[in-house]
Order: sequence, then structure tokens, then C-alpha cells
Amino acid sequence: MSRFVDRAATYRLSLGACQCPDKPHDEDWIDLRTQFSGIEWREMIAFGTKHALSIMVTDWNLRNEGGDIPLTPETLADLDTATCEAIDQWFEVNVPIPDFPNRSGAHSRNGSRVSASSARPKSR
Repeated sequence: MSRFVDRAATYRLSLGACQCPDKPHDEDWIDLRTQFSGIEWREMIAFGTKHALSIMVTDWNLRNEGGDIPLTPETLADLDTATCEAIDQWFEVNVPIPDFPNRSGAHSRNGSRVSASSARPKSR
């Protein structure tokens, strides 16, 4: 057991039958990391979905008419709703989200007395 995450620990999520032009493979897939550091969790919670996807997704076999699609923050942001929901559903079941302490009543930068932690939706 180690106190450090294994960034190479991934899971290949099948997205179903290939939807790429000319159907070059049987199924579309995305490789997702399964371990995250405390800093990465806080960043994913604080900075939202686009940032979270850039941390979670490590590889894919997705293509368009021009060929392989490079894995970039911009192409991740272009994933359709169904693909994002498939990723979200897999994570919800398979990767436990840490329950960070809530600093309720802590001072924010502007001096108001609001919570310093980000609100997260509860698991379904």
C-alpha cells in the first residue's frame, strides 16, 4: 500500500458500437483513470467538468472524417451528452468521491461568511 496514487491505473470504458466514419473498429472506447490525488479531486470539484475530463480521460480510439481525434481539452469539451453521461455513470458507481471536510463559516476572500468548500451533488 502506498500513500501515492497510481496515475497508470485505468479502466477501458466501452462506448458501444463504433460510430466513427467508415467503422474502422468494432467499438468506441475511452480509457479513464481510476485513482486521483487529493489535489486532483479538489481541482475537479472546483473547476468543473471540462477540467475534470482532462484529468480523468487518458486515451480513446475516437475518429472523424479526418482520422484520429487528438485528446486535447478542446476535443474533450466537444464530447456529446451521451458520452459524458456514460463517463459520469461509470465514475459514480466505480470511483468513490472523497468526502472533504466542509469549512463551514470560514471567511472567503471577499470577507463574507460563506462556506469555503465547493458544493457537490449527492450520489444518485
